[in-house]
Amino acid sequence: MKFKLRSKYKLIPEQKRAVEHLARGILDDKKYQVLLGVTGSGKSLPYEENVLVYEKAGRNTMPIILPIGELVEANLKKSRRLFAPSINPKNGKQEVKPIIQYTRHMSPKKMYLVTTSCGKEVKVTGDHNFWVLREGGLRLVKTTEIMLSDYLPMPRRLNLENKVHKKGFLIDNLLKRKAYFRISEIKLASALRLKKLLDYQKYYHFTQKNEGLNTSFLHKLGFEDKTLNKIKIFTKNGFELPIFFDFTKELLYLLGLYIAEGHAEKNYLLFSVHEEIFQKVFYRCVKKTKIKAVERKYNKGDFQINNSLLSDVFSNLCGEFSRNKKLPYWFLELSEKQLSWMLSMYFSGDATVASNEIQASSASKKLISDLSYALLRYGIKTRTRKKIKYAANTEKRTKRQYFEIVISGKNNLELFKNKIGFVLRRKQIKLKKIISNVDNTNVDSVPIDGKSFRKLRESLGFSQNSLSKAVDCSRPHISLVEADKRKPSNKLVKRFVQVFEGVDKSSSFTDEINQLKAMSNIFFSKVKEIQVVNPPSKYVYDIAVEENETFLAGMGGIYVHNTFTVANVIEKLQRPTLIISHNKTLAAQLYQELRDFFPENAVSYFVSYYDYYQPEAYIPRTDTYIEKDSDINELIDKLRLAATANILTRRDTIIVASVSCIYNIGSPREYGHFVFEFSEGMKISREAILDRLVGLQYERSDFDFHRGTFRVRGNTIDIYPSYLDEGVSIVLSDNKISEVSQIEPVSGKMINKFLTNFILYPAKHFITDPAKNKAVFDKIKYDMVKRTEQLKAQGKELEAHRLKQKVNYDLEMIQEVGYVKGIENYSRYFDGREPGDPPYSLLDYFNEPYGKDLPRGKAGWLVIADESHMTFPQIRGMYAGDFARKQTLIDYGFRLPAAMDNRPLKFDEFMRRIPNFIATSATPAEWELSLAGKENVVEQLLRPTGIPDPLVEIKPTKTQVADVIEEIKKEAKKKQRTLVTTLTKRTAEDLAEYLQEKGLKVHYLHSDVKTLDRTDILDDLRSGKYDVLVGINLLREGLDLPEVSLVAILDADKEGFLRSDVTLIQTMGRAARHVEGRVIMYADKITGSMQRALDEVKRRRDYQTAMNKKYGVTPRSIEKPIREKLVERDITDQLINEKFVNYKTLPDIDIDGLTPMDKKKLTRSLRREMVLAAQGLDFELAAEIRDTIKKIEIN
Repeated sequence: MKFKLRSKYKLIPEQKRAVEHLARGILDDKKYQVLLGVTGSGKSLPYEENVLVYEKAGRNTMPIILPIGELVEANLKKSRRLFAPSINPKNGKQEVKPIIQYTRHMSPKKMYLVTTSCGKEVKVTGDHNFWVLREGGLRLVKTTEIMLSDYLPMPRRLNLENKVHKKGFLIDNLLKRKAYFRISEIKLASALRLKKLLDYQKYYHFTQKNEGLNTSFLHKLGFEDKTLNKIKIFTKNGFELPIFFDFTKELLYLLGLYIAEGHAEKNYLLFSVHEEIFQKVFYRCVKKTKIKAVERKYNKGDFQINNSLLSDVFSNLCGEFSRNKKLPYWFLELSEKQLSWMLSMYFSGDATVASNEIQASSASKKLISDLSYALLRYGIKTRTRKKIKYAANTEKRTKRQYFEIVISGKNNLELFKNKIGFVLRRKQIKLKKIISNVDNTNVDSVPIDGKSFRKLRESLGFSQNSLSKAVDCSRPHISLVEADKRKPSNKLVKRFVQVFEGVDKSSSFTDEINQLKAMSNIFFSKVKEIQVVNPPSKYVYDIAVEENETFLAGMGGIYVHNTFTVANVIEKLQRPTLIISHNKTLAAQLYQELRDFFPENAVSYFVSYYDYYQPEAYIPRTDTYIEKDSDINELIDKLRLAATANILTRRDTIIVASVSCIYNIGSPREYGHFVFEFSEGMKISREAILDRLVGLQYERSDFDFHRGTFRVRGNTIDIYPSYLDEGVSIVLSDNKISEVSQIEPVSGKMINKFLTNFILYPAKHFITDPAKNKAVFDKIKYDMVKRTEQLKAQGKELEAHRLKQKVNYDLEMIQEVGYVKGIENYSRYFDGREPGDPPYSLLDYFNEPYGKDLPRGKAGWLVIADESHMTFPQIRGMYAGDFARKQTLIDYGFRLPAAMDNRPLKFDEFMRRIPNFIATSATPAEWELSLAGKENVVEQLLRPTGIPDPLVEIKPTKTQVADVIEEIKKEAKKKQRTLVTTLTKRTAEDLAEYLQEKGLKVHYLHSDVKTLDRTDILDDLRSGKYDVLVGINLLREGLDLPEVSLVAILDADKEGFLRSDVTLIQTMGRAARHVEGRVIMYADKITGSMQRALDEVKRRRDYQTAMNKKYGVTPRSIEKPIREKLVERDITDQLINEKFVNYKTLPDIDIDGLTPMDKKKLTRSLRREMVLAAQGLDFELAAEIRDTIKKIEIN
C-alpha cells in the first residue's frame, strides 16, 4: 500500500520548496540534510568566483581552477567524481575531500564582497559560512557576522603531486578553426572504424585520395597514444601543428613570455621582446619547438609567428589580450620544476624588483588569481591589490584599473629565488641583494590570543625568561606577544609547540597545545573590508565537500565554508521511515499526529517499555548485588512488537521511536524466521500448534487471557498476539484447520469470520531456536570454563563459583522454557555475532528488508531526527553509561564477558547503519549543519499561521510565585492555558501542590511521570481539565499546544543547561502557537544566554511581522484537534496493573466484568490505595476503598 497523507492543511510555497528540496536530496543520494525552522537565506557564490577542484584519473590527480558556476552547471544533471582541497578546523591541515553535492539557487538582492588585508577576496551571499579566527579560536560564522578584527584562513601551500607532465593534447584548444588530419597518419584498423562513421563519398576521398578529415572524428576513434603521436593537424591555409605538444622547457618559456609580453590576432601571434637576453631565449625556444618566427621590419623587438592554429591554441590557453590573460588551465598539473619555467619567464617579463618586494601587475584579475595559486605550490604567500594607472600600448592616455601581485618577506623571497628565479640576470642579482637586506617576518605571522598564550605558559611552569631561552627569542618579544602588541612568526609558534609538548608529560593541556599547532598550520589574513554588492549573475552556486565542508574559492584562494513538511516528504518519497525523537513525550505527540496524517498506513510507536527499571548491578564497596527488576508496560510492549512486525511485512510503515531504537532487540532474521503462518484447510494437529505457540514464547493461560498468551477450549485455540488489540481463533477438525477468525479478546465475540490465513509473530523480541541450542550452549559453556579459569588464576574462587552457578542455571531455564530473565546477556551467542560486534537494533529491522547499501538514490528507507540538536547528543552518549556497569558485573563473576555485547550502538555504528538522515530543528547543532553541508540545509522562514514569535517580558524573581499566580488566573479567565518551567523536579511538584492549594487546576510533568500518562496530561491541559502545567525539561522542543498563550520561565537568570540560549528559545517557542502568545522571564539580571535568546526571538518576530505586512497575512492561532489517545486504557486496567495510582476519588469499577484473577490483582491494588489514603489523612476515601474491597470479596 502507498503512503497517503490526509490533511485539511495546504502547503504554503515555502513548505513546497522544502519538501521538493528534501525529497530531491534523498533521491540524489544526499546522505545528510537539515530542515531548519528559522529564517535565513541562500548560502552561495556567484558564477564567476573561481574554485579549485581535483579530478582523479587512475593514480593521477588533475587539479583545475574554474568558475564555480561552470563547475556546478556541468555537474547538476550528472556529477563527476571530483575532489576539493579543504581545511580541517581541528588540526588546521589541508585535506582533499570529495565533493558530494552541487547546488544552484536564484541570486538574492544583495551579496557581499569580503576582502582581506593581503588582497584576497571572495563574493558570497549573506548567509555563507566562514571559519574565522576570533579571540584565539576558530569559529564558524555567517558573512554578515564577520568582524573587521577577524582573520580568515588560507592554505600555506598547495599539496599537489609533483609529477612531470609530458604532453599536451591540442584538439580541445582549437575552438575557432576547422582543422584536419590525413589517412597516411593513422593505422588501417583505425581507418576501417571510420567506415561506420562516414558516408561513402567522404570515406572514399579520405582513404583513396588522402584528403583531410575534420579533427572532430579523432574523439570518436579513440586512438592509442602511439598513433596520435604521428598525427599532424593542418588548415586549408597550410598551417600545421602536431596533435601533441611536449611540455619542454622551451615551450613553457614561450608560454610564460606570451602571458607577459604577447597577444594573439586572428592568424598570428605577436611577442614584444626588446631586451637582448630575452631575444636570445626567444630564438632558442622557437627553434627547439620548430616554430617559425619573424621580426617585424618597422617595429624592432616585435616578433610575429604566422600560424593561425598556434594563435588559436595560445589564445584559448592563455587569453588573447592583456585584460583576459590567464595561466593555462593545466598549470597545476605541471611538476614544480615545469611550472617554475613558465613563472620565471613571466616574472622576468612583467615583474619589478622593488626595494623590498617583487611586484607584477596585470589588467587581468584572473591572471593575478592564477599566479597566487601557482606560487602556493612552493609555499610562497602573496598579497594582491588594486591600483589605477595609465594603460600601456594605447593611443590615448586613459586610466584603468589594474591588479598587482606582491611577494614580500624574507622567507617568501628566498623561496622565489630558489624555486623559480628570473631569466634576466640583472633582476636575479637585485633579488639577492634585497634578500640580504630584508628581515621582515610580519607577512607570515600567527595571530594568537595573547591572554590565552600567557595562561598556557604559566600553567606549564614557564616564566617569560625561561621560555625565551627555550625557543631562542628575546624576553621582550614574548612580553609583546602576550600583550597582543606583536604577532609571533610561524616558525616561532612551531618552536613554542615543540617546547610545550616536551613539558606536558601528563597531557593535561593537549587541547590548548593542539589548538596552537593547528593555527601554525594555517596562514591567516585579517579582514580588511566587507562591501555590499549587487549580484553579478542570475544564479548563485555552491558545492558541498565531505566532512570539513570547506573549499578554496575567490581571488587567490580563501577557505569558505517541521512535522507537516516531514509528512509530505514521506508521502513524496514513498519509503518506510524511522523518526527518532529525544524524549517519549514528544515521540508520542509525533506518533499521534502522523497516525492522523496517515490513517490507512502502518504508523508505529517504539520507545522503552519500562514503567520502572532497575538494571542489574553490583556495588563492590558494600558487597551489594542488585538484581534486575523492571515493570514492563504491556501496552508499550505491544506497540514495540507491532512496529517490528509492520516493518517486516509492510512497506508503508512509519515508526516513531526514542533512542530505544539503538538498543539490542535481537536479530531480525531470527525474528522473521520464527513466524507461524496458518490458514484455513491447513493440515496440522492440535499438539503441533501448541508446540509452535510455546516456541514463539506464547504462554498458555486458560483463565487470564492477555497479550502474549493463548487458551485452549476443546478444539478451539484462541491466541492473543503481543502486538495486536484483537485475538485470533483457530478451530480444528480432524487435525485440520477448519476456521480462522478474529475475535474480541474479552468477550470472545467474533469480529472477522473471513480471515482465511494469518501470520503470527513471536511474543518477544529475544527468542531462541531450539535446533541451535546445543551448539550455542556448547559455546557458552566453553566461554564459562575459560572465564572461571581466568578468575581462579586471579585468586577469585568465589567469583568463579558464582559465575558457574549463574550460567548453568540460565542454561537450564532456556533449555526448559526457552527464556530466562536476562537472556539478552547471551544474545551474542544466539545471534551468531563475534565478540565486539554491534548488537541488532531496530535499524537492522529496516535494513533487513530494505537495505542500506543499495545503488545511488535507491536506498529503501528514510531516517528523520526530530529536534536533532538534542537527539544526536543523546544517541552519542548512550554507550558510555552502559559500559561501566557491565564491566563491574563481569569482574565479580555475575556475567560472562559476552554481556558487554548486549549494549546500545556506538555513535559511529549508528551512523554506518542508516542510509541517510533529515535533521529537523529550530536550533540545529553545528555538527549536523556541518555534516549536511550548506546546500543541504532547508530553511522554513515563515509560519503558515502568520504568528510571530511571542513578546517577552522580564520581571524580578523576588515575587515570581505570587506574580505567576495572578498571570495564570488572567489566562484562565480567557480560557487559555499556561506553562510554567522550573529548575528541579522537586520544585515542580511543590509549586504544583501550592498552586492547587490556591484553587488553580494544575498538574506537573517531568521524567518520573509514566510514559503513557504524559500524553494524557497534555491532552487534559488542552481540554481544560488543567489551566496550568508545571514542568522542567519536557516543556520544550516540539510540544505543540495551541491553547497555551503564556509561558512563564522561573529563575531565568540561572545560567546552565536548562537556561541556555537554545533551551530558552525552544521554551519560548511553545507560546508561538497562539495569536496572543507571550513569555515572562523572571530574572534579576540579563545573562548572556538570555540576551542571545532575546535577540534571536526579536529577529524572528521582526521578520515574520514584515512578511505578514508584505503579503497581507493576518495571524491566526493554530487549530489542532485533541487527537485520540496514544492507546485507550480502561480505568479498571490501571487499578489492576499499576503499582501506585493514588487517586483523589475512587472511580467507578465494573466488578461483575472482572475475571477471578483480575479481582485478586484489583484487591491488592486497592489495599495499597487504602493505606495511602489513610496516610494522607483522607479517611473518607480510605473508608470508600474498604467498602469496595468488601464488595469484590463477596461478589
